[in-house]
Amino acid sequence: MATHGEVSEQVPKFDDDFLPELSALLGVDAAQLTKRQQEEDHKEQIKMKTGFNSHMRSEAKRLKTFVTYDTFRSWTPQDMAAAGFYFTGVKLGVQCFCCSLILFCTSLRKTPIESHRRLCPGCEFLLGKDVGNIGKYDIRVKSPEKLRGGKARYQKEEARLESFENWPFYAHGTSPRVLSAAGFVFTGKRDTVQCFSCGGCLGNWEEGDDPWKEHAKWFPNIFANEELRLDTFKDWPLESPVAVEALVRAGLFYTAFCNDSVFANEELRLDTFKDWPHESPVAVEALVRAGLFYTGIKDTVRCFSCGGCMEKWEEGDDPLEEHTRFYPNGKTTFLKKTAFLWASGCCPLLNRFQLVFYISLGSTRPDQGLADIICAQLLEAGGCISEVCLSSNIQQLKHQVLFLLDDYHGMDSLPQAIETMITRNYLTRTCLLITVHTNRARNIRPYLDTILEIKEFPFYNTISVLRKLFFHNISRLLEFMVYFGMSIGLQGIHKTPLFMAAVCTDWFQNPSDQSFHDVAAFKSYMKYLSLKHKATPEPLKATVSSCGQLALRGLFSSCFEFSSDDLTEAGVDEDEDLTTCLMSKFSAQRLRPVYRFLSPLFQEFLAAMRLTELLGSERQEDQDLGLGYLRQINSPLKAMNAYNNFLKYVYNHPSSKAGPKIVSHLLQLVHDKESLENMSDNEDYVKRHPETSWVMQLIKGMWQVSPEAFSLFISEHLLSIALNFAYESNTVAVCSPFILQFLRGRTLALKVLNLQYFGDHPESLTLLKSVKVSINGNKMPPRAGCSVMEKCFETLQPPTIDEDYASAFEHMKEWEKNISENEAKMRSFMNDEPQHPPNISAGYWKLSPKPYKIPRLEVGVANMGPADPALLQVLKEISASQNIELHLNHSSGFLESIRPALELNKTSVTKCSMCRLELSAAEQELLLGLPALQSLEVLGTNQLPAQALGSLRNLEELLLPSGDGIHHVAKLIVWQCLQLRCLRVLAFKETLDDDSVMEIAKGATSGGFQKLENLDLSLNHKITEEGYRHFFQALDNLPNLQMLNISRHLPESIQVQATTVKALSQCVSRLPSLTILQMFSWLLDEEDMKVINAVKERHSQSKRLTVFWKWILPFSPVIQK
Repeated sequence: MATHGEVSEQVPKFDDDFLPELSALLGVDAAQLTKRQQEEDHKEQIKMKTGFNSHMRSEAKRLKTFVTYDTFRSWTPQDMAAAGFYFTGVKLGVQCFCCSLILFCTSLRKTPIESHRRLCPGCEFLLGKDVGNIGKYDIRVKSPEKLRGGKARYQKEEARLESFENWPFYAHGTSPRVLSAAGFVFTGKRDTVQCFSCGGCLGNWEEGDDPWKEHAKWFPNIFANEELRLDTFKDWPLESPVAVEALVRAGLFYTAFCNDSVFANEELRLDTFKDWPHESPVAVEALVRAGLFYTGIKDTVRCFSCGGCMEKWEEGDDPLEEHTRFYPNGKTTFLKKTAFLWASGCCPLLNRFQLVFYISLGSTRPDQGLADIICAQLLEAGGCISEVCLSSNIQQLKHQVLFLLDDYHGMDSLPQAIETMITRNYLTRTCLLITVHTNRARNIRPYLDTILEIKEFPFYNTISVLRKLFFHNISRLLEFMVYFGMSIGLQGIHKTPLFMAAVCTDWFQNPSDQSFHDVAAFKSYMKYLSLKHKATPEPLKATVSSCGQLALRGLFSSCFEFSSDDLTEAGVDEDEDLTTCLMSKFSAQRLRPVYRFLSPLFQEFLAAMRLTELLGSERQEDQDLGLGYLRQINSPLKAMNAYNNFLKYVYNHPSSKAGPKIVSHLLQLVHDKESLENMSDNEDYVKRHPETSWVMQLIKGMWQVSPEAFSLFISEHLLSIALNFAYESNTVAVCSPFILQFLRGRTLALKVLNLQYFGDHPESLTLLKSVKVSINGNKMPPRAGCSVMEKCFETLQPPTIDEDYASAFEHMKEWEKNISENEAKMRSFMNDEPQHPPNISAGYWKLSPKPYKIPRLEVGVANMGPADPALLQVLKEISASQNIELHLNHSSGFLESIRPALELNKTSVTKCSMCRLELSAAEQELLLGLPALQSLEVLGTNQLPAQALGSLRNLEELLLPSGDGIHHVAKLIVWQCLQLRCLRVLAFKETLDDDSVMEIAKGATSGGFQKLENLDLSLNHKITEEGYRHFFQALDNLPNLQMLNISRHLPESIQVQATTVKALSQCVSRLPSLTILQMFSWLLDEEDMKVINAVKERHSQSKRLTVFWKWILPFSPVIQK
C-alpha cells in the first residue's frame, strides 16, 4: 500500500531567495510577512486530514477541484493536478493525494512537480510506484491480455474471485466480488481486469463505479446472451412491478456505445512507429508522449485527439511544442476535437450521432451545394457523394446528424445550402454547432438555442507562458506579478490571450530589466496590434481613433458600457474585427448587447491617446474639443483621483502643442476653492475603481484634520504631473513661467526636490516658503487600557438620566475591543514596514556643491528612537538650510543621536517643539546651546531648567497648571496672555470661575487672542450655568479659533436650560473657523441637539464641524422611568 513520504511538520515553502526583492517591491518586510503567514498556514495544516486519498487518484478529478481556485497564482491547475495536487478549499491550500503534502503558496522559480520533489522526495507517486494515479488522458479500455490458464479456468465466479488476491489497495472502492460477478478476472497489472468471455479489459476503477454498467458500456456484445443478461439482475428489487424477463428480452445492456480510440493508448501509438524512418532526427518516444501516431507516409504523424498532422521534422524540434504551436486551443480546435472524439467513440455524449461533419465556412464558395462542400473538405481524393443521397440520409437520420460549422462571418458570405440549414433547421432537424466571433453573432442569434462562450484567459496561464519563455529572468516575472497584484484596475486586460502575446512581444524586443507598469502593458498591447496589422496600418489607425473618441466621451460622462448607437455615433464599426481587439461585446441575458473596453483603465488609456491626438491636431476645432475635455478636470481632487490615471496616460503620449496648455491648466487647479463637500461619496469613479475608496477616505480625513497637510499633498501631486508633462513633451522652457509662479511662496515635501526640474533649475528653490520632511518610526505610544480608565471611574456611580439621553453613553468594553483590534493591526503593519531614510538621490540633490539653500526646513519626527547612521547622513545633507524647525513627538533619544547634524548648522535651528518624550541632561544642554532658537514648545515631558524659559520669546502654546494658587491669579494670567500676540493654544483647566472666564471673553472681544486656534477650558467646574451663558453671549472676535473644549467630569454633568443652549449656538455661529467643539458631560436632549445641528448646517465649516458630547463608559446609566 502506498504511504506518504516524510514531510516535516513545518516546511519552509516560500521562495526565500525572492524575499529581499519582494520586500523592495512591496515596501514591507516580506520575511516577517511570510513567517507570520507560515505560522497561520501551519495552524490550518494540522487541522486537515492526511493519508492516501483514493478519491483524488484521477488527474481529471483533481483538475475539477480547481474551479474556484484563485486565478492570480503562478501555478496552473493543470500543472498542479499533474503533480498530484488537488485544491482543498482551505485558503489556497493544495494537497497531494498520495503523500498528503499540503502547500498554501506557489513558487515562481519552481514548478509544482519540482516543489513536490523538494519538499517530499519520498512520495511514492513521484517515485513512479503504482499508487493508482489515473492520468488525464488515460482511458478505461486497456489492451487485451492473455488469461492465465485460459477462459475455461474462469467459467465459475469463485475462480474469478480467487484471482483478486492481490487486488491493489487504491481500488478497494470497487469490490472484487462485484467485479468477478460481472465476469471479470484480475490480470495482476495495476487495477486492470479482463472479461473471461469477451476478453475486454478495463482499468482505472474508482469508488462508485458499477462493473456491470461499465462492462455493458464498453463491451455491449457480451450481453447478447440472455443468460448473461439475466445474471445481471441478481439485486433487482423484488417489489418492482416490471418483470425481469421482459427487461432481459428487451436487451437492457445492448447499447450503442463504441470502443475507445485505439490510438488513445500510448503503447498502441508506439506500435505504429515500427516503420518510422531511421534518419528522422526526432525521438519516437517524444512523438508518442505528445499524442502522435505514425501514418506510415514519409515522416507524417497525426494526433489521436485533435487529428492534426505534422511532417518534415528537423533537428531540435520538440513534438509537444510543435503540436501546441500548430494546433493551439481555440474555437476551431474545439470543433475539430469534437469531431475526433465522436470518431474515436470515447465520448458517450457524442455517440448518439450517426454522422458528424466538420466544415470550414471560410473555405466555401457561395455557389457550392452541401454535398460539394463535404466532398471538397472531408472526403479523400476521388471520393464523391450526391446531393440526393446526402439529403436522403439527413432526412432519415435528422437529429442524429451533427454539423460542426467553423469560421462563421455572416449570412451574406454563406452558401445557400448552409444558410438554409441554419435558418430553416426546423425542416431537417439536424444538430448544428457553430463557432461565431462575438461581433458577428447578431444576425445568427435568432436561430440559436444555446450560446456557449469561451472562458476568460486566467492569469496563471499568462504567468505559465511567460515563465517558460523567460525562465532566465524570473525577477522580471516577479515584478510583473507584484505590479498586477497591486493594480486591481489593470487585472481585467489579462483575460484575453492577446495581452499575453503583447507582453511576450515587448519582452523579446526589450530584454533589459525595465520596470513593468500599466503604461508599458497597454503600449505593448497596442504595439502588438500594430505589428499584427503591419500590412494594413490605416484601418487600425482609424479604429483606434474612433474607439478613442468613444472612450474619451465615455470617460467624461462616467460611461463604461456602450450601446450599438454609441458606437455608431463615435464612428466605431462594431462588426470590424479590429474593434474586438479593443472592446468586448456582452449579450447574454440582455435585450440589446452592450460593449465595454478590455478594462476601465484601458478605456482611459485610449481616451488619453485620443486627447493627445486632438490637442496636437492642426485643426482648431479639434484643439477646442480637446481643451473642452481638459477643462472638465476643474478641481485638484479630480486631477488626483478621478482623472489621475487618465492624466498619467496623457503625458505618456507627449505633444509639444499640448504640453504648455496642460501644464498651465493643472498648476492653476491648486487655487481652486472647491472642497470635498462637492464630491459625492458615491461617485462613479469609486464605483468602478473600488480599490481607490481608501484613497478618497484618506484625502477626506486629511482635509478634515489638517488642511495644511491637504494643501501640501495636492501641491506636490499637481506639480509632479505638470513637470512630467513638461519634460515628456519637451516644453520645459515654455512652461517655466507657469512653474515658477506656482512655486512662489509654497510649502512642498522634501521628496519633490528629487524631480529633475530642481536639478536643472536650482534657483527655483529660493522661491519656496518651506520644505517639509516627515520621519516616522515604528514605536507605538503606550495607551491607557480599560483597567486604568475604570480605576478613574471606580468611585463613581452610574448616572441616573432620562431615557432620551441614553445615546450619550457607550460601554467601555466594546470600545476597548474595537481599539485593541485596530491597534494590533497597526502594530503588525508598523513592524512589517521597513525603515528607510528620506530619499535624496535625484534632482536637486545630485548637484555638488549646492548653489542654494532651502529657505526653511521643517523636520517632523514621530515614534522614533535614536537615528541610525543612514538617517544621520541624510540629515547632515539636508540641514544646509537657512532656517530649521524640529518637531519631535514620542521620540526619546533622537535629539542626542543627531547632534552631529545639529552642530553643522546650529545657527539655522530657529524652532523646536517636543511632545511626549524624556529629555536627557545632554539633550537639554544641546537645546540651550542653539543660539538662534526662537521658539521652544514642550508638552507632556519633563520640565526644562528655569534658565531655558528665557528662550521662549515667541510663545505660541501655553498650558497652565491647576491649583488654588492659579485660581487666585487667574484674572492676572488672562491679562498677561493678552500680550502674547503669537499665542495659538491656551489651556486653562480646573481653575476658572464665572469672573475669570469672562475676562477671556472680554479680552477676545477687545482684540486679543487674534491667532488663538485652540482654547481648552475643560474641567472648570466652578463655572456655573449662568457663567457659561454669559461667557457664550460675550465671546467674539476669534477669527482663527478651531477648537473649543468646555467638557466637565462625569459627576459634574450639567443639564442646561434652553437659553444656555441658544447662547452656545449663537457663540458657535460667531466663530467662523471652528471645527471641533468638545462638551462632554453636557446632557443634551433631542431638542438641544436640533438647535446645535441647525447651527452646524449653517456654519461656514459645516462639513468639518464636529461636536463631541458622548461619554464612553464601562457601565450603562440608570434610566429614570
